Amino acid sequence: MAATGNYDWWIGGGKKERTSRGTAIVIRKYRGIEVEKFEEKSESISMAQIKTRIGRLTIIGCHIPSDKRRQAELRKLSEAIEQKCGKNPGIILGDFNAQLGKLDGSEDEEHGIGKAIKHEHDNGNGSELRNMP
Repeated sequence: MAATGNYDWWIGGGKKERTSRGTAIVIRKYRGIEVEKFEEKSESISMAQIKTRIGRLTIIGCHIPSDKRRQAELRKLSEAIEQKCGKNPGIILGDFNAQLGKLDGSEDEEHGIGKAIKHEHDNGNGSELRNMP
């Protein structure tokens, strides 16, 4: 953990030479908020269990590559969600390198992502993200 004047920085991954991956979960210093546990699930997935005055929260930060490592990282992310977010409310933030397509979503606009989508079809990460548990 690194600290600056108003924030605590929980940094995971990115430690291997010549890597551009890694995550950071940045928490503003505030009474009543405490990081109970921080763990790296992989080089590109980190998780923090936060205790607040009103309850506990799980935050997952990720960077999912768009290359051959994608499947393994998405599997680790799904496992982390199932293990941790089932017990507490969860927030998942990150760079998924996903393209969501207009033609691959639900035909029911109420459950779709929206009309302002740039791509016609999902890429591999988009399909995985759309079908994540």
